[in-house]
Amino acid sequence: MNWFFLALIPPALWAVSNHIDKFLIMKHIKGSSVGALAIVSSVTALILLPFIAIFHPQVLSINSATALFLMLNGGFAVTGLLFYFFALEKEDASVVVPLFEMIPIFTLLLGFLILGERLAGAQVNAFFIILFGSILISLDLDKKFSLKWNVFFLMVASCIINSLYAVIIKKFALETNYWQAMFWSQAGLFIAGVIMLAFIRSYRRDFLILLNENRDKIIGLNITNEIINTVAVLLSAYTLLLAPVALVSVVGSFQAVFVFVFGVVLTVFMPHISEESLVKKHLLQRITAIIIILVGSYLLNLAS
Repeated sequence: MNWFFLALIPPALWAVSNHIDKFLIMKHIKGSSVGALAIVSSVTALILLPFIAIFHPQVLSINSATALFLMLNGGFAVTGLLFYFFALEKEDASVVVPLFEMIPIFTLLLGFLILGERLAGAQVNAFFIILFGSILISLDLDKKFSLKWNVFFLMVASCIINSLYAVIIKKFALETNYWQAMFWSQAGLFIAGVIMLAFIRSYRRDFLILLNENRDKIIGLNITNEIINTVAVLLSAYTLLLAPVALVSVVGSFQAVFVFVFGVVLTVFMPHISEESLVKKHLLQRITAIIIILVGSYLLNLAS
């Protein structure tokens, strides 16, 4: 399968996860701290570890220094998630989420500095076309974009950490083994969640409240959501082996397209789950952005 089409699967899965998150937050999760949400994302990494160890036992045959570094990489990734949640506490999602479009820029720079990856001129042009379309689809036409500098720097930190995580995964996957890189990074993610649970009292309290309120169907939704996220992370990391990290990262911008399409479908057929604005100017904005992204993606595919 062409790397481009494989790289489209993770943003589609993350778009599904976005709608599950929205449903849970709006209907069942209110008042929990950002730490509780970060712990949920971290400790569920444990679900994946036994399966990797059983089907790929070579993951345990790794240099201890390399394993430690990969665990630190996974644990450090949790801080990127925390920065994002802290930014959401201070500003509307309509302002915060578009700032994630900085990730491809940092990934491009880090991929050049750490991996020595270079893009052809046609790839660079397609890169910025897709980036422009992704920013356009994320803008809120009903609100004036007023940026708080503390929010901006929180998101810069989050984007740099996300980019660095992806680049390090690729570097060590190429030097050792893909499954080793993923296993030890996910182990670090899990350990970071356990540390927060054990040593940060407010996070632990809110996490336990969250678990108590999420019974039966809601617990099932949380588990399903984390499985979807895990599969997306694995596929995304594998795709990093097939193409430059900057290109894989910018294809991830398709997440905004999938979120919109899935949102329209849910609005029409299941409005009790999610509602997307069907106002004419919003539809025109998103359709225009989708066309731009598709054109850029076509050019990117031709240049690859």
